[in-house]
Amino acid sequence: MPSLIAPLLAGLALAGFTGLLLAAAWGDAARYLIPNRLSLAILGVYPFFVAAAHFSAGSYPNVNWLGGLIVGMAVLAAGILLFARGWVGGGDVKLLASASVWAGPALVFDLLVTMALSGGVLAVLVMLRGRNDAGRALPYGIAIAAGGVYVALRLAGATVARPLLG
Repeated sequence: MPSLIAPLLAGLALAGFTGLLLAAAWGDAARYLIPNRLSLAILGVYPFFVAAAHFSAGSYPNVNWLGGLIVGMAVLAAGILLFARGWVGGGDVKLLASASVWAGPALVFDLLVTMALSGGVLAVLVMLRGRNDAGRALPYGIAIAAGGVYVALRLAGATVARPLLG
């Protein structure tokens, strides 16, 4: 892969990842629904990023495709248990698992912390607006997307996205 194509492909993959996360957040906010095709598309874009990172000579040190798959499967397994108990929605589980693949072992903690903090802010905003009086769940895809966007920024090496605890 020529030296100019790899960074371009990596940038496009990161932009695709971010756009798909934002589409999932929008859909969850509007309809309390995260379509499976968005989670699958997030996974589908990942191999292009991995390939581009491989040919970008150390530009993406946090990319570990095997570790990402293992982390994604672990998050999916934990999410299935939470879904079976009725504590989380199925779309949330699939979106978080697909974002976790991108995070991999190096960034999964950052993903989860950013998601949790965003989820707390989201819960407060929903309570302040009084929109959750029908007993509906939070559109947690918004918080998952926030964590995923943070991961995308970290993968891109953005200086505005420093590690949360380090």
